[in-house]
Amino acid sequence: MHTARFPYSLSNFETLVKEGYLYADRTQFLERLDQLSTKYHAFLRPRRFGKSLAVSVMQYYYGKEHQKDFQALFGKYYIGQHPTPKANAYLIVKFDFSGIETADLQSTFRHFLAQVQEGIIRTMNAYPQIFTAEEHVLIREADHAALAMERLLTIAESKGEEKLFVLIDEYDHFTNEIIAFNFDNFKEIVSQNGFVRKFFEVLKKGTQLGIIDRIFITGVSPVTLDSLTSGYNIGT
Repeated sequence: MHTARFPYSLSNFETLVKEGYLYADRTQFLERLDQLSTKYHAFLRPRRFGKSLAVSVMQYYYGKEHQKDFQALFGKYYIGQHPTPKANAYLIVKFDFSGIETADLQSTFRHFLAQVQEGIIRTMNAYPQIFTAEEHVLIREADHAALAMERLLTIAESKGEEKLFVLIDEYDHFTNEIIAFNFDNFKEIVSQNGFVRKFFEVLKKGTQLGIIDRIFITGVSPVTLDSLTSGYNIGT
C-alpha cells in the first residue's frame, strides 16, 4: 500500500505534487480570493503556518508560464476542477525577504536591493519571449530597490496588455529583526525617505497605473505595514 510522504519544511507546490508528497487540498482559497472585491492583501499568520506554501500555490496557479502544467499540478484538486478566470493570467513577480542581512543599515540596503533585483530577473527569465537582454541590464544597474521596481513598471507598461501579480513572502522577516535590536534603524528604513517605504510606494504607484493588478503579502505582524503609513495604505 502506497503511503504519501509528509512534506515537513517543503514549501514548493510543484515538488509536493510531482514527488508524491501529501497535500491537504485547500485550493478553495483561490476561488474565494478571486471573488473578493479587494485586490491587495496581507496574509499575517504565525511562523510555520504554511504561508510560503500558499504563496507557491498561487505562483503556479496564476503564473502564465505554468499554463501548460495546469492539469498536472491542479487537476486532482478543487481549483483544478473549478478554475477561475484568473488562472494562469498574470506575469508573477515574487519576492522573498526572509534572508536579508540586518547587521547594519548598509548591508540591509544592499541585500534588500539584491533580493528585489533577483525577484525581477526571475520574472524576466520566466518570460524570455517578452523581456529583452537590454531590459535585464536596466534592472541590474538600478542602485536602489525602488528604482529597480520603477524600471520594471516602465518595461511592463511597454508590453501592452500584460498585468503583474506581485507576491511577497516574509515581507517583515528582516524588519522584525531590526526592531528587536535597533528601533531607530527600523524607523529610518520604513518611514520618511526610507528605502523600504520607497519600494512600497512604487508598488502602490503600479496599482494606480493599472500595471500591477494584484498584490499578496505574507508576514507575521502588521507593524511594518502600519509604519509605512501612506506609502502603502492600499492593503487589506
